[in-house]
Amino acid sequence: MGLQSVQHMFNSEILHHYFLCNYRPKARGSDELSESLLRFKNGWPIDVTAWVECSVTELKHVVRPGAVIIRALSCDELAVRTATTGLDKLGQELAVEIQGSYLPELLCKHHVTQPLKTLKGSERLAELENVYYFKKPTGDFPEIVILDDICTSGTTVRSIVEAIREMVSECKVTIYTLATTAHDPALNTTVKLDGLQYHWKPHEGWVAEEDLVYYQAVGSLKEKIQSDFTLL
Repeated sequence: MGLQSVQHMFNSEILHHYFLCNYRPKARGSDELSESLLRFKNGWPIDVTAWVECSVTELKHVVRPGAVIIRALSCDELAVRTATTGLDKLGQELAVEIQGSYLPELLCKHHVTQPLKTLKGSERLAELENVYYFKKPTGDFPEIVILDDICTSGTTVRSIVEAIREMVSECKVTIYTLATTAHDPALNTTVKLDGLQYHWKPHEGWVAEEDLVYYQAVGSLKEKIQSDFTLL
């Protein structure tokens, strides 16, 4: 599946925003792909593995070798405490693929924030105004990549870009989210996600293709994956 792409204007700068699919909130009739995104956010292993692998497969073609990669912070984070989320796994694996650096510690916040999903557009802007700050990395780097899971209003990534631009004026900045809510929801009925050990069927969900012998050797993992599938 090819990346979807849109452009955002930041002051006089055009930024590229890449994403895989549209996210549909449950209030608007959530679909299976959107539900899988929520499981990614909650750290479900098969969903994390699937989204990370698909993302790296696509991003390695558009991100410059040697790029610095960071991620958005959750509302209760002032800085990355432990790099164990799905986005951290994505950043780590992408960095290996492009021979870059995953440095989430470069991005920090002055104070914790409210969950943005509870706020209106103007309230989101006020909540994130001057919240983020960025520590300029040492050495040469051709690009900074901002990772987030779902882009709703774009307030978070815009706030992060503002913090970056206060410290780094020339370097290319690229935005990547797994999904966005601002585009055609029909994407989710035609999207094709494939990996070495699974594939996505729009009307069936994730279908595993792992080696049976592997599961016999790691029975607990098989039980976990099977229980995940019953919830699709």
